[in-house]
Amino acid sequence: MEIIGLLIAFLVPIGVAVWTVRSSAKDTAKKIAALEESTTKQVESIKKLAKIQIKTNQTQIGIELEDTMTKEKQVLMKRWDHVNREYGLNGIPVEVGVAGGFYRNREEKDKNFEYESEFYEKRRKTLMRFQGQLNELTKELEEM
Repeated sequence: MEIIGLLIAFLVPIGVAVWTVRSSAKDTAKKIAALEESTTKQVESIKKLAKIQIKTNQTQIGIELEDTMTKEKQVLMKRWDHVNREYGLNGIPVEVGVAGGFYRNREEKDKNFEYESEFYEKRRKTLMRFQGQLNELTKELEEM
């Protein structure tokens, strides 16, 4: 009987230890699976947020680009109107009688139109570059 008692005393702790290890392993596996699922959801949420931010930036750049293109066109039209008004149809200045002041005034206006036009052209190109970069980011996010 003593042997049976010793055997039981020896086997019970071993059984409890085995059960504890198996139970702990199952709990750990469940926790890992839940953590992976949570991480996946967080990554998807971050991607969604990034896409929304890119779309917002694209919209803002689109509006800015449209405004810039309109202003660039207006400057070119003003410059054309100025040339037509100052030079007339045959290329001879309309106000030949006051030549000195006329030429200085004309050159100054020409330069102002040129600078304005250059500004809007550079701005348009910059906005278009940013828009392209945002499109690339969108593609990268979709491939993730």
